[in-house]
Amino acid sequence: MDQTGRAYLKQLNDVQRQAVLAIDGPVLVVAGPGSGKTRVLTYRIAHMIQEGAAPWEILALTFTNKAAREMKARIERVVGEKANQVWAGTFHSIFARILRVEAEKIGYPSNFTIYDTEDTKSVLKAIIKEMNLSPEAYNVNTVRARISSAKSNLISPKLYADDKDLMQQDFTAKRPHLQKIY
Repeated sequence: MDQTGRAYLKQLNDVQRQAVLAIDGPVLVVAGPGSGKTRVLTYRIAHMIQEGAAPWEILALTFTNKAAREMKARIERVVGEKANQVWAGTFHSIFARILRVEAEKIGYPSNFTIYDTEDTKSVLKAIIKEMNLSPEAYNVNTVRARISSAKSNLISPKLYADDKDLMQQDFTAKRPHLQKIY
């Protein structure tokens, strides 16, 4: 923990310091690689906490796990344990966390699993094999795209099976069992 209070402010140039000290409302930080964007953002969060902001009301999003870990570590060096209460992470990790808290409100268990593309393909291959279906007719990428399209259009497996047009399309494409895979 930073024992010197706000010594971190001395590490910043005037523009960076201005962004860190602006604790009311949003601040847009645009700069090139290696220019101190992460430092500015983490010091701003630390400064907000030191000024009395509730850490659990702060959301800090980044794109990579490495950047998220670095952000959390830098905040912790300044404010200590309070850093653990900040909502800091990747877009995916933060929203998965929110979904776990709220899952039951939307009809899902809180212990759901999120599959990436490769996980999904592996599961589909196993299902196709288990159902003794032709891997050529039920190409994993095609099946995945079809199910993904249905999900994007908020078509549940039951609605899919009840939709005569979708069933006809699958039958014509020689994939009459696709709804069972879904």
